[in-house]
Amino acid sequence: MTIRRAAEWDVDWVAGLARELAQSFTLSRERFLAAYPALLADDGACLLVAVRGRERLGYLLGFRHLTFYANGPVAWVEEVCVRGQEHGRGIGRALMSAFEQWATAQGCGLIAVATRRAAPFYRALDYQESAVYFRKVLEGQASELARSAAKRILAPSADRRLHTARPVTRSHANERIMFGRADQCLVNLKSIAATSCTQK
Repeated sequence: MTIRRAAEWDVDWVAGLARELAQSFTLSRERFLAAYPALLADDGACLLVAVRGRERLGYLLGFRHLTFYANGPVAWVEEVCVRGQEHGRGIGRALMSAFEQWATAQGCGLIAVATRRAAPFYRALDYQESAVYFRKVLEGQASELARSAAKRILAPSADRRLHTARPVTRSHANERIMFGRADQCLVNLKSIAATSCTQK
């Protein structure tokens, strides 16, 4: 298995897996196709894919942004998803490890991630629980959120056992202090599976 940066030719596969991941919002292919190349070109974004031969097994999307409290940049894991049949095979751990290497190279003081049901996975990777995660759906998006919820109620999907970190805000959540910079951090976008890929 190899972890590499996503490329243009991964677009359809990432879109398919992201569609399974999206629960609060219905994935718009038009918006996805507009966002994908922008993310590939963004120096502050990191889109990784796990591959085995020609098979794509999972992806991770994360970001770097500047802060005052950590005296510089921190990293945020936005989305992590692994194909259902590949759960429990260390793919999520490998994606997270590769992202940590990227974040370290970017000079980030820590990595943060919000999760609803994957706390044991992150604890096993030495992440520490730090804060409560809040979100607010902005005006104009509420109707889309309601439509997505109605679809899930009327046609519930099978449990995909998906696990992700996909917040819409840079809130403090689970975090890991990198390379001994605890003195510079208060202990905190840009939402792998230990055993799976679930929405936060």
